[in-house]
Amino acid sequence: MRNLIHAFFLTAIISFSSITAQIIPDFQFLYPMDNQCQGSAWVQNETDYSFMQWLDTDSSTVISTGQGTLDLACVGVYYFICTDTTGTYSYAVDVMHWCDAMNMYYGLVILNETYMGECNGNVTPGSLYHHPDLYPLNPITHDWRDEFGNVISTNNALDSACAGTYIVRIEEGNGCVTLDTFTVGVQYPEPSFHLHLDIDDATPGNCDGRVRTNPIGGTPPYTYLYSDTTSNQINDGLCPGFYFVEVWDANNDYGFKQFLIVDQDYTITNSTFPDSLVTDTLNGTPIQDCSIDYANIFSSSISSTNQIGDTIYVDWIITYYNSTSTTITVPYYANSTFTGIYAFTLSVFCTQKAITGSVKVFDQSDELYLDMEEVSKENNLIIYPNPVQDILTINSEEKGELQIFDMRGSLVKEVQLELENQIVLDHLESGMYILSFKIDRHKFQKKLIKQ
Repeated sequence: MRNLIHAFFLTAIISFSSITAQIIPDFQFLYPMDNQCQGSAWVQNETDYSFMQWLDTDSSTVISTGQGTLDLACVGVYYFICTDTTGTYSYAVDVMHWCDAMNMYYGLVILNETYMGECNGNVTPGSLYHHPDLYPLNPITHDWRDEFGNVISTNNALDSACAGTYIVRIEEGNGCVTLDTFTVGVQYPEPSFHLHLDIDDATPGNCDGRVRTNPIGGTPPYTYLYSDTTSNQINDGLCPGFYFVEVWDANNDYGFKQFLIVDQDYTITNSTFPDSLVTDTLNGTPIQDCSIDYANIFSSSISSTNQIGDTIYVDWIITYYNSTSTTITVPYYANSTFTGIYAFTLSVFCTQKAITGSVKVFDQSDELYLDMEEVSKENNLIIYPNPVQDILTINSEEKGELQIFDMRGSLVKEVQLELENQIVLDHLESGMYILSFKIDRHKFQKKLIKQ
C-alpha cells in the first residue's frame, strides 16, 4: 500500500477553455530518498481525464502516455499533460527529496545571553515534523559547532552559549540532515565597563570569604549591590556558596557578575607561572554540575584552549582518585586588548551536596595570547586563491604549523609551514574547510572554500 502525502503545485495552463471549469489533478507522492530514483507521483482522480501524459524534466521526452502514475522518479520537476472536458493543461510536478518534502526542521528557539560575557545563552531546536506512517524519526543527533565548524557540544540543546555565530547539524534516524547557521546575541547592551573580582575563599569550616569588585572603565562613582544585600565594594564574612554582584556607574550603566566562594579545602591551584607574569585572571560563570564526584577529586587542569574572537573555550579535565575523569568545556569572555599569559578559574558546584559539592580550580595557559599581536600574525599571512581548486598558496613571514579540518571536525591535512608554501588539495571534496594556524605561540583560524 502506498504512503500518501498530499501536495499542490503551481499550474501553467496551455488550453483554450475557461479556468473556472478546470479539474485540478489530485497529485500524490512517494518521495525518493538518498538520491535514488525510487520515487513515485500519481493522480488520484485520473478517471477525470481522457488523455494523460508524463514528460521528463526538460519537457521534451515522453515518459509514459495513458496512465496517471509516474514510477521510478528521481528528484526533479516533471510535467503532467492532461485533457478534461474543458481543455488540455500542463502541470509542473515537483518530485522532491524526502527530507525537503517533509520540511522536518522548524528553526531554533534562541535565548540570548543576559549580558556580554555571562555566556548563559541557550539554543534548542524547534518542532520536528514527520509523517507517522513513513520513516522513523528517532534517533535525532545534534552537532553544535562554532562559526569555524569546531564541534563544541553534541547535546540536544546548546547551553552556556556566549554571544556569537554558531552552526548546528541535526540528523534524524531516516538520514535527513539539516544545517543551520544562527547567532546568539546579548539581551542587554554591553556596559562601558567590565568587572574584575578579587576573591579570597573561605578558610576550612569558616565563613570568612571575601570579594572585592573592581570596575574597569565606566564613570565613577559606582554603586554596588551583592546578592546578600551588601552594598559596599568589598564584601567579607562570606560563607561558601553561590553569589552575584550588580554594579551601576554614574551614568546608570550596568554590570553583572556571578561568583563562587568555596572552602579552601576544595580548591586546586596549578601554578604554571609566577603571578607577576600573568596578564589577567578570567573568571568563568560558575557551573552547577551535580554529576561530579566532589569528594573524590584528585586533580584538575586545563587540557586545551580555543579562541574564537573574544570568546575563549577552555577544556578542563577533572581527575578522580580511581583514575576516571570528567571533561568540562567553559566559555570565557576576554574583554582585553593585551597580549600575554592568562590565568583561568573554573568554578563548579552542586547545591544539593552542600559544602562538599563545590570545587574551584586555578590554572594558567602558556599558549594563549590575545588580540593585538595575534591580529598582527594573521595580517602577515597571504592566502590565495580562496575559493581554491587544487593548489593553495600560503606565504608567511614566519614558520609555523597548519591543520585543515572539514566541517565535521575531522583533520584532513597537516602541514609544516615554511615562508612560501604550495599545498595540494585536489584530493579534498568540494565544501568549506577550516585552516587552523599556529605561528610562534599564537593560534587563529580562517575559512577556506574548496571548489
